[in-house]
Amino acid sequence: MLSLLCGLEVAVAAQPAQSVEVIGEETFQVWQHSGDDFAMYCREPCDAPAAEIQAYYSAFRSYLPALIDWHGVDVVDVLKPVEIHLNASQVCPLNPRASGYAQVSFHRGLENRRGLNCLFEIERGEPLSGRNHVLSMHEYSHLIMFERHRWSYEYFPYWSSWAIVDPSNEFADPCNSFYAGQTFTAPIHELCTEHGLEQADVRTALIELDRRFQAGEGFLSNRSDVGSTTTLAELRSLFDSLTASDTSPAWLTGGWDALEIGMEFNVGGESAIYTASDGLLQIEVPANALEQTVEFRLDKPAGSSGFLPFTHQPRHFAIVPDGGSDQPNEPAVEFLTPIEISIQPNAFFLNNQPLATYDVLIQDFNESGRSFWRPVANSRFDTETGLLHAELPRTGHYAYGPGFQAPSGMFFDPQLSGHGFDIQMADDQIFTTLFTYDSDGDPIWMIGSSVLGNVEGAGIGASSIELYQYQYDEGTKEVTSRQAGTVQFQFFGGWGASGWDLRANADVNLDHLTGDDVISMRLEPLPFGQSPATRLQVSGHWFDPADAGWGLTLDRKAQTEVTVVYFYDGLGDPRWAIGNREIDRSETPLDIISGFCLGCENTGTTAEFAGQITYEFDDEGRSANASLDIRWPIDASTRWTRPAARLVPLSDPPLYRNDPNESEGLETSTPESSLTVSRDVFGIDF
Repeated sequence: MLSLLCGLEVAVAAQPAQSVEVIGEETFQVWQHSGDDFAMYCREPCDAPAAEIQAYYSAFRSYLPALIDWHGVDVVDVLKPVEIHLNASQVCPLNPRASGYAQVSFHRGLENRRGLNCLFEIERGEPLSGRNHVLSMHEYSHLIMFERHRWSYEYFPYWSSWAIVDPSNEFADPCNSFYAGQTFTAPIHELCTEHGLEQADVRTALIELDRRFQAGEGFLSNRSDVGSTTTLAELRSLFDSLTASDTSPAWLTGGWDALEIGMEFNVGGESAIYTASDGLLQIEVPANALEQTVEFRLDKPAGSSGFLPFTHQPRHFAIVPDGGSDQPNEPAVEFLTPIEISIQPNAFFLNNQPLATYDVLIQDFNESGRSFWRPVANSRFDTETGLLHAELPRTGHYAYGPGFQAPSGMFFDPQLSGHGFDIQMADDQIFTTLFTYDSDGDPIWMIGSSVLGNVEGAGIGASSIELYQYQYDEGTKEVTSRQAGTVQFQFFGGWGASGWDLRANADVNLDHLTGDDVISMRLEPLPFGQSPATRLQVSGHWFDPADAGWGLTLDRKAQTEVTVVYFYDGLGDPRWAIGNREIDRSETPLDIISGFCLGCENTGTTAEFAGQITYEFDDEGRSANASLDIRWPIDASTRWTRPAARLVPLSDPPLYRNDPNESEGLETSTPESSLTVSRDVFGIDF
């Protein structure tokens, strides 16, 4: 009897304790065994008998030690206890694309993040006691990579979950052809078949990655507050050593970018050429580049500081001494003779510029310690080899991409509505038209231009431009100008959820209006149109070569077009009028706007109808016949009329107006299919 009672006591103790917990607006049944680093949750109403959940818990618990031993490491402590949710909830929204998913969750607050497995087992309608636990092991395996490594691949969860739950199944063998047929598992198949990678190698590599993470030796310094996160390049390097082979081609089969795969090389007294990723990357080291031989590596930083053009951000890389981190302000190693890097560039899919326009940038720091980016000397694209070359003078952060151009179009500051800039590009020149008001509140305009990126210590995204005000002599038909102020732009932004989101900070000084004050404006695109794309793109700065001194700016998005005409009144003073139309109409009505000068009290604006303009564009949108009639002042007979103007664009066609969903044959650096539906250590989808 005693032994029977003792056995009963043991059996009861082996059952997980059940409790109730409220998270947000939902109530959960919770099961957890004392001492376990995980708990299971079922949102109420919980459509599963308690006995079924207890059986599921016990089976999961029986497999877990073997899974942890397979990897050699467990989930990092800061993510424990792991929450395993069995049905959908606000914590675990149902994802129709996934059987389950793993992520780092902050539903308990930023200071109490948790590893989260969302399994939706109850929604499947099958008895929990009969589940085989491949899914639960798979998703837990993802959590093991979080924080200690930049990515959580599908390779190891597929392999380990089948190896633990059903080792005789064909999916327990990564050399199986199934793994070759999926982009998101192809690397592990090639690592197995071509390089002889074994489970023991994976375990050894993950243990070393964890050691680096815990010791603060991982390459990524700011991805976790409890360690330094490791990278794909570090994992690839470990696999190289363990298999005594170059495994980079295997990673290429999964769609990984060569910069993510990385490479190692030596710089010293001897000349050498290093290649990686089937020749997609090459480093040529000249003789005597350093007095002593030093080991270096190329790796992918997590992010960048300073203004790095959005067209270069996906192609960001760092050259650091072996064991270095991605901190951009670490002391640089200056090469006595520059080393040359050759990259087969990936096209940047959001603006479709030709590869011949690509350049390489280096991150520098000004005297105040602020970082900025500038082009590397002798950066060039070789059309014969298809390689982008650059001479790298030192270690540090680099990036490549399409040569940066300022965004084109009309911009305004919502806090200073009524004032605005038109910004355009012509080759490497940026030119702008400021539409503002004089001290009487009458509309005036100023124009200026400069080379893009002419501000020392501010990088290629900044430009300082002198603004000129013009005067027209009706008798002689001559135009004179005087400098009236300056503006300095700093561009930023990129592709957002609703399309291109390109903006600028503008510091404006106007001699006779702002005095010594600088007016800081936060510019954003003029909000109109449903998308940046349109049927015939005519946005730009237009003029009549036979009648210089006046002109107009056009901004067309979707079916809407905004026009600002700049002209002269009867006294020859510069004035402007604005209007808009739907592009299926031929005529654009124009209003004269009265407002307040920059630096004056904001008294609002008023508009009065002043005339109209009609267009007839050619099929390419690169020339137009126009008829213009504007009266100013409104109560006077003086008119600015041009009944037969022949207009051509002064500016280049605008970039950043295409719809990336319509681009063909161009991909981002890391295709989504090569990554798990799980999320990175900050819960961001990749």
